[in-house]
Parts: sequence; structure tokens; C-alpha cells
Amino acid sequence: MGLGRLLAKGAAVALVVGMVVAFFPVVVALVVGTNWRGAADGLGGLPGISHDAPVSTAVVGFGYGVVCWALLFAGGAGALGVGLGDVDGSIPTASDTTAPADRQATVVDVVDGDTVDVRFTDGSFDTVRLLGVDAPETRGETYPAEFEGVADDAAGRQCLAESGAAATAFVERAVEDETVTLRFDALAPTRGDYDRLLAYVVVDGASLNRRLVAAGHARVYDSTFERTEAFYAAETEARAASAGLWSCRRTVG
Repeated sequence: MGLGRLLAKGAAVALVVGMVVAFFPVVVALVVGTNWRGAADGLGGLPGISHDAPVSTAVVGFGYGVVCWALLFAGGAGALGVGLGDVDGSIPTASDTTAPADRQATVVDVVDGDTVDVRFTDGSFDTVRLLGVDAPETRGETYPAEFEGVADDAAGRQCLAESGAAATAFVERAVEDETVTLRFDALAPTRGDYDRLLAYVVVDGASLNRRLVAAGHARVYDSTFERTEAFYAAETEARAASAGLWSCRRTVG
């Protein structure tokens, strides 16, 4: 047990005693404006309560009681291991987070090489952006600058357009109409742009995300996720082999 946690536990115990001591002045203060004399008569036999006590005494007691309650809360929270981030809504650090549980889903449509639509077992639908990868666009403009070494000219853009179609076909063959597992990452948000789920799509025990990178159908998307090193290693091998979209680098010059 850490010293801070031990001190917090000791403070919690000590403050319970302080709460009891402060309780009776708080009760008196709550009835100050209505029947102070009656309250004093009724509590006259208790320690610290006098029929002749001025109202200011009860007000001070009330303040003391509030402080004790606040300290009791803080000490008790510390003793239980509750941090301020748990109370004020702050986002926990990555080391304190765990990934959501896996979910089973059926792929009902392949949008492109890095996005699919799925249906869950409860009948609901959602869109999944494959975490950590970026395939050339098929429904919008692809920017060659995003793919290192590909020339930003008509030939480079045409090559990437064809690579995008190949990536989409690869995903269709792998998962369309298949039941897959959506696996989330503790370091990445559950949802990204356009409120799409961010997940690894696992089919037959293998990550489709990594397969796309290894086959050269996608680059590693510059973001934070647990499998970054493995994905970059797969991309390096795909580049060396000029696989998939990386063959477009031949248009340079």
C-alpha cells in the first residue's frame, strides 16, 4: 500500500470523529432563524450547547461542520482509491483505460478498402472504420502526398484509384456477408470521424486491418493504437516488395 493511500485511510478515520463532533452544531445552525431558544433548551444537556449561546456560535459551528464534511468526503474518497478525475469527469489516461469488450457482427456492405457497414446480433447497424489503416479512396479524391513516394500527378492519382478499387475488392472477398469480431483498442477512441466505430475487424482469427497493410492495400494511419509497431513493420515489408499501392511509386520521376 502506498504512503499516500495509507495517509488517506488514516485521515478518513480521523475525520469520522470530526464529523460526529461537528454534527450537533450543524443541527443547531439549521434551526437558527426559527426557534433558536427552543433548540437550545432541547439540546441544553449536550456538550457545547448552552441556552445563552449567541447565534454566532451556531453559525461558526455550521461552518466547522461543513468543512468537516468536505474533508471527510475527500479523505474517504482517497481511502477508496477514487481520484479527482473520477469525480469531475476528466478523461482517464491511456494507462488507466481498458478496451471495450469484443462484439460480433455481420458485414452487410463494404464501403471501401477501410470502411464497412455491419449489423449486430440485436439487429442494430453501424459503420466501422478499420483502425490504424488508410486505403486509397474509391468514392472521393485521393491525395498522393498521403502515400510516401507516389508522384502527385495524373499517373500517380490514377494508380492510387486503381489501388483503392483493389483494396475494396480485397475486403469484399475477405468479409462481405461474413460474421466477424470487432475488437477495440485501449489506446484508441471507440469512435472517430463521422461517429464511425474504430476497431480491428477479425475474421478467422486474423486481423483484416493488418492483412490490408501487409498486402500493400493500405498504409498505416498515423494515429495512436497498441499495434502500431507491428503495423509499421508490415508496411515496411510491403514497400520493399512494391506490393499493392506501393507499386505506384514507380511513377515518380
